[in-house]
Amino acid sequence: MLNVLRTIKLVILALFCHLLGYLFFEFSAFWISEKPESVMVFNQVRDKFAEKITALLKNPSTVLELKYKTLHDETSLTSVSTLERE
Repeated sequence: MLNVLRTIKLVILALFCHLLGYLFFEFSAFWISEKPESVMVFNQVRDKFAEKITALLKNPSTVLELKYKTLHDETSLTSVSTLERE
């Protein structure tokens, strides 16, 4: 039983790490696409990004997947898709 719980915890940790990496990558691309005047507008850009991600995650058919390899390939939330569009 302890091995099962440990495995579940490791899987949850791995999923969390993937999600965190995904969000970091997407925010970096979003930041570039917003072309901020300076780092002083970070909070506004972060809030705008959070609103978009929150709205997307409210849709249960949303799929988060990176569709590009570098930040300069695409600079938006284009990696976010839904099962309905596929």
